[in-house]
Amino acid sequence: MAISAQSDGGTQYEEVSPELLREEIKHESPEGLPGDPELGPRRLGWVIALFAVLFVVGTAAMSVVFDPLAGVAVGALVILLCCMHPAIWGSVLRAKERGRAKRHLTGESR
Repeated sequence: MAISAQSDGGTQYEEVSPELLREEIKHESPEGLPGDPELGPRRLGWVIALFAVLFVVGTAAMSVVFDPLAGVAVGALVILLCCMHPAIWGSVLRAKERGRAKRHLTGESR
């Protein structure tokens, strides 16, 4: 079932029917239906970016308040943990699945 894309460059994720998205994500994702299928790939990316900015601000504040070396050490540890954290990579994969589901429903190409 395809939804026609708008002439101004495409349909936004939030504009597609939530019921259709739920069903399409259920078929697209190996995990089945996500907890919040209305949260689109762009918003999921913003959530990850927000946490990254908060970590950078926190380590910069630690550098100023305590010791620059402590801030660098904590910053390196945070980067390492974020790169190794399975929830971060899972979120990236879920965002891709949601994007594919939306493109499939709207008939848009990448």
